[in-house]
Amino acid sequence: MLTPCRLFALTRREFAALVAIFALSLPAVTARIYSSDEVEYFSYLRSLWFDRDLSFENEYQYFFDRDVARAEGFHETFLENQTEAGRRPNFGTIGCALLWSPFYAVGDLTARTLRDAGHDVTVDGYSRPYLAAVAYGSAVYGFLAVLLSIGAARRVLLRVPVVEGDERRGPGASLKGALLIWVGTPLLFYMYVAPPMSHACSAFAVAVFVTVWLHVRRTWTTGQVILLGLSGALTAMVR
Repeated sequence: MLTPCRLFALTRREFAALVAIFALSLPAVTARIYSSDEVEYFSYLRSLWFDRDLSFENEYQYFFDRDVARAEGFHETFLENQTEAGRRPNFGTIGCALLWSPFYAVGDLTARTLRDAGHDVTVDGYSRPYLAAVAYGSAVYGFLAVLLSIGAARRVLLRVPVVEGDERRGPGASLKGALLIWVGTPLLFYMYVAPPMSHACSAFAVAVFVTVWLHVRRTWTTGQVILLGLSGALTAMVR
């Protein structure tokens, strides 16, 4: 049976400690949308979920009217220009929307439950439960990228004989390296400050692809090759 510890090549103590650190960090996640790139990625999800189409004009107009997407050129680019199909352009990709959709479903259920309980929550795809779902979804995917990176590093490095005094080849080095990536690179920013951007989801998709490849390269069965192709497609669809 494939357990999380086996998947990420972690001991139970390491896995529990990392999960605890991540859980304690969740209050730092910023649940908001404030830039045109975030609007583009989010619009795929909201449009498909509520409108059942890929016409983004109402999403763009919503954020523009609320001074969320007021960057220079936003109105001209997204509310005046049209594609050959007569719709507003979107330069983002749909991959983030696909990854966010399970979290968005929870946000939708939460919004409907709160509304039915008498709380002032709008079930429109834009209210706080929906934005929080996307934000926390990105944080989770960023965290999973860190865990998968630890597993990938250990599967590669632990095949090399440990040189005495060379800590870089030890199992602890992969854990330290992943933690440094977590807190010392832009991943931290895109997990907690600007989670509706695509970067945390992108880190996850790439980590999945690398993890799958490390397994596939041993035997190259038909099923494994298909899985590798699907993970590669996801990576391209995210960013």
